[in-house]
Amino acid sequence: ALVYLRLLGRTDVGAYQFLVVFTTYLDTLVDFGLNALMAREVSRGTVGAGAAFRAVNLVRLGLWLAGLPLVGLVYGPLRPATNLPDDAVLAGWVFYVALLPSVLAKTTSGLLWAAERLEVTAAVSIVTTILKTVLGTAALFAGYGFVGLAATSLVVNTVTAALLLMLSAGARSGERAAG
Repeated sequence: ALVYLRLLGRTDVGAYQFLVVFTTYLDTLVDFGLNALMAREVSRGTVGAGAAFRAVNLVRLGLWLAGLPLVGLVYGPLRPATNLPDDAVLAGWVFYVALLPSVLAKTTSGLLWAAERLEVTAAVSIVTTILKTVLGTAALFAGYGFVGLAATSLVVNTVTAALLLMLSAGARSGERAAG
């Protein structure tokens, strides 16, 4: 925040904050509390880890697709009401696409919770926060503005999903944590 507040300027900071808040609402729609449900049901043995992984990813993908018309409306016909510049609209679309790898990352986190492997999600969170800070700062100093920050989000979400998928192979196959 210290960097973008300094480099974006007042108008662009307002547009960026709109993008962040709107994307956060959409992320909440896609998340829909499914991690807690999945972690509870998988840890109880009510449903297998693999089946839960597939089902929750499909539900989240459906929710992402359900949000697509709203995104199209806000960044299309309602754009004059948002007063967003062209590059902010492009960034908004990239932010929305960046939620797709989050679908996998969040579902994988839910399985890791069920397997009581919270240290894995915490470690990945630390790594990706550092990566997001470094890449976002580099994008801003390079002059890429909104689009650079959105691209950073896409890269970081993809890395997060890849790391969690790689580190959760046992949890996805249904192995239980020794406890």
